[in-house]
Amino acid sequence: MSRLFADLSNNNPRLDAALYAGAGHVLVGLKATEGETFTDRYHGLMCVKAHKAGVAVAHYHFAHPTGSAVAQARFFWRVSRPHFKKGRDYLVLDLETPHPGGGPQAREWARRFHRELRKVSGRSAILYTGRSYLGDYLGPRIRFGKGGFNRFWVAEYGPRLNGVLWARPVWAWQRTDGKVGRPPFHLPGCPPTHDVNVLNIRSYRRLRGRR
Repeated sequence: MSRLFADLSNNNPRLDAALYAGAGHVLVGLKATEGETFTDRYHGLMCVKAHKAGVAVAHYHFAHPTGSAVAQARFFWRVSRPHFKKGRDYLVLDLETPHPGGGPQAREWARRFHRELRKVSGRSAILYTGRSYLGDYLGPRIRFGKGGFNRFWVAEYGPRLNGVLWARPVWAWQRTDGKVGRPPFHLPGCPPTHDVNVLNIRSYRRLRGRR
């Protein structure tokens, strides 16, 4: 079994879920939506393949913080809901585009998104972002305490994750885009080039036990 997992989108939509699961991978990240209108047309099909192979899915929404946080949260859940496996899957807000109002406005946008997503789905989201974006732009107050973001999926391509506690609240670390960062750069059953991540050991153990 492996703590490593791929995240895929319409840019690299190939997934041989049986091969992927056979290599010991317990989770895959799949893009569901972007902004207020874009649906990844491969999301549903790859979710079906992943679940059939016993692989959990981290459904993610690529945020456009200049648009409505409420509308995007509702749209994301509407698309993800038919493919969401309760007790196994995750919801993720991918926030990496700067807000024109700066860090304070980005934090407030994320708060509104998270609040609305909890309202419509009953579930909390994981926040995906780059380490510098998290530390220098959003700042420590992005942790909202009870009912807010308390888990992070942090991107930093390199041999280690710097400046962020590598334990809870870091749910996962994206350590390569398939070209730069820490190898391996490719996982079985995936396209030639894709992101590779490593799960927090606690999350990994939980998923491994549910397989």
